[in-house]
Amino acid sequence: MDNSTYLPRHASYDLKKIRAKKLVNRIAGSRRYEPAQDGLRLMTAFLVLRNKVLLPMLAGADNPQMATATMNQNQIDGHYQNIQNEMRNIFSIFKIAA
Repeated sequence: MDNSTYLPRHASYDLKKIRAKKLVNRIAGSRRYEPAQDGLRLMTAFLVLRNKVLLPMLAGADNPQMATATMNQNQIDGHYQNIQNEMRNIFSIFKIAA
């Protein structure tokens, strides 16, 4: 979604969801917010998980030959390959194109 289609009502909706999950708290007497005690840690963990685990895993899910092509795999690469294989199995069960 680009900036021209992200309207104030979208921001309001997103903020309500974030507040409902208790990730941020409203600062008394203002329109500003601050991260909750564990909120910042949780939001950071979600971003790291998305960017460092899920996106690379899904990127390799559609090309099984590319995942097995590397000869010098370390332990993490093996885990990624196992996860990608399982994701392909899940995609085939649900008939989802990767």
